[in-house]
Amino acid sequence: MVAAPRQRFVAALCAGYHEARSLACELRADAGRGPYPQHSEALLALADRADGQASALAGELGRLGSAPDHPPPATAGHRGRNHWERLTVDLARVQESTKRYLELAHHWDTTFAESAATLTRLANDTRDIERTIGDLVAQSDPYASD
Repeated sequence: MVAAPRQRFVAALCAGYHEARSLACELRADAGRGPYPQHSEALLALADRADGQASALAGELGRLGSAPDHPPPATAGHRGRNHWERLTVDLARVQESTKRYLELAHHWDTTFAESAATLTRLANDTRDIERTIGDLVAQSDPYASD
């Protein structure tokens, strides 16, 4: 049985919500393990932005008469040998989120126009997060151990 369009869209928003919450948790964990104090501050600020994205997605779900289930975000186990590797994992996750937000916005722009506008805004915000993490990667030593 094929799910109705609204159900598919709600499921996609829930997945985005959980990804944003998980990313926020990972960024906070990375901030606590990083060797550079200025990186820790930046990662904590980015984690707050990821939480804001999760809140925006929860708001969209609420507007659609739904809500995300709230299991604790699963954190990945071993995500890299050092700060640089963890940042590259974070960067890849954020790039995937940007792509997903844009794909959802384009796919659902006529059916759920208000939500598509929110997704486009989130994609733009995520691109900014990408740039910041990319800068942190460039400032990090790929050969340093923790």
